[in-house]
This record gives sequence, structure tokens and C-alpha cells, in this order.
Amino acid sequence: MTTRRDDMIGVYDPESGKPFCIKCWGAKDVMSLRPILLGDKASRKTCKFCKRRLSETSPKRETTGLRVILEGDGCWPDLNELRDAGKLHHVNEGLEIARLPGGMSGGRSSVSIRVPLPDGSVVMAETSMRLFLGAAQAFQAKEGA
Repeated sequence: MTTRRDDMIGVYDPESGKPFCIKCWGAKDVMSLRPILLGDKASRKTCKFCKRRLSETSPKRETTGLRVILEGDGCWPDLNELRDAGKLHHVNEGLEIARLPGGMSGGRSSVSIRVPLPDGSVVMAETSMRLFLGAAQAFQAKEGA
């Protein structure tokens, strides 16, 4: 099985043998180094540069922020401009939402939303379960349910 850069959360420094997160290691050639993958025992180690746990620095585990807008009419004034430029895809079918147990670096669940686009590509959005449920509660309160 080959390791892709996207699967890596860190590498071992070849000189010192100490772990570094991908962010701190930077754009150096990491594919020639010994990788640290999410889920490895080493993912619990701390980056020797930023001092953060490697699993917390994973690009795969960073979730999107969630801005909750309770009054949505007119909240995105740029949509007409995007539509005119051919950059807006209004998708109302084929949407999927999934609970990802352990999707957060701390082991809590996250929520992933899959949006298929007309050209066959897919947009994935992910946020924490806590933020998602908080948004649902805010909507529910606004609806008076």
C-alpha cells in the first residue's frame, strides 16, 4: 500500500528521529521520509516544533467553521453575480449527510455533507457534531418547535 501525502499527519526528522507535524515540516519533500499516519500510535506524539499533538494538526481532521444564519433571506447577496458568471450550482437532490464517529481529533463525532455537482465532482463539507447540533437547536428555537 502506498502512502499519499494526504494520509500523512507527520514525519520523523531523518537526523534527530523526532516527530514533526506536516504543517511545521512545510513544503519539504516528505514522501521520502518515514510517515506518521492518523491512527498510528505516533499520532499521539507531540510535534517538536509547535508542541501540538500530531493528531490535532491533521489537515484531514480540521473541520469547517459553521456560521449559523437564522434569517436566511438575502443573506448571500453575491449569489446573483455567481450565477451570472456560471459559478453557482443550486443542488437540491442527491445531498447526503453522514455522522462520522471519531471524526474529530479528540475522538468526538463529526458531520459530513456530500454535495454532488452537475459536472460529476463532489463538494464535501465537515463540521463537528456539536456545532451541527447547536445549529439545529437554534433553527428549532427560531421555528418555535
